[in-house]
Amino acid sequence: MAVQLAKWKGARVIGLASGRNHAFLRELGVDECIDYTTTRFEYTVRDADAVLEMFGGDTVERSLAVLRKGGVFVSVKRTPPPELAAEHGVRTAYVLCKANSRQLHELAAAVCAGHLKPHVSAVLPLAEARQALELSETRHTRGKLVLKVRA
Repeated sequence: MAVQLAKWKGARVIGLASGRNHAFLRELGVDECIDYTTTRFEYTVRDADAVLEMFGGDTVERSLAVLRKGGVFVSVKRTPPPELAAEHGVRTAYVLCKANSRQLHELAAAVCAGHLKPHVSAVLPLAEARQALELSETRHTRGKLVLKVRA
């Protein structure tokens, strides 16, 4: 969804994935794909306005190097230490999702208008919630996993 939202707002998007997932990223709207199994993104990306970092680890520090001065590093995991961000001249933000009815209505309207197209990897019965969590934790699912509550 982040790719689609960025493209809807006019951003040029660079995505990281293994080569076998590049076609999928292009379907989502990614402009340029980098195969993280063969190429370190910090060697090819320069002066990015923003980085959305979703995995943590060493990509946090590596991502700071690709941002332009004044760019923003956004994470769903953790932000770098403030002194490290200041050293690179970038801003940081931590994203924590919480229910917001106004935003959910806006997203629903964007889906209905065709601006956003949710991709569902699998629909599993609620009894398989544990398996869904395990699948999610592999970081190799494409799109969302849906738990079906009723038959």
